[in-house]
Amino acid sequence: YLIKVQGSKKDPDVMNKRIDSLLLKMKERVLNVTNAQLKKYKKNIERSLKRKAKSMKQRSNKIWDNILNNDFSDEEEAYNQIEEVIDSINKDELISFFDEKFLNKKKRGKLSIQVYKKRSHLNRRKEDTNDEIVITDINFFRKHLQ
Repeated sequence: YLIKVQGSKKDPDVMNKRIDSLLLKMKERVLNVTNAQLKKYKKNIERSLKRKAKSMKQRSNKIWDNILNNDFSDEEEAYNQIEEVIDSINKDELISFFDEKFLNKKKRGKLSIQVYKKRSHLNRRKEDTNDEIVITDINFFRKHLQ
């Protein structure tokens, strides 16, 4: 998944904590979803996937995506297969998926690029940086990248 945040009002560390908090709130929503709501969400996903391209550019992009992914299957057949998979998803699988992809810190990958004004990053507490690599010299980083 990708979450982009840009702004100068809050420190990047604050924003990272708020994103983590948002993910925990989303977990609560997933836990509390009813079967009727889940069915409705799945139907909305299926409907949006079947929606026809509204412009030649969208249609062209879709065709090129298929070519680049070596996907030359019949579009209607592909939609039917996707629909079967979506229909088969139950609440427990959704919770498992959410936990693994968004909350499991050992399995998920997280890249947080933080740009600080001047040298404010040097004032951070040591416990806030226990699993981070801080790059202070971009040229040194580029030189040792390989």
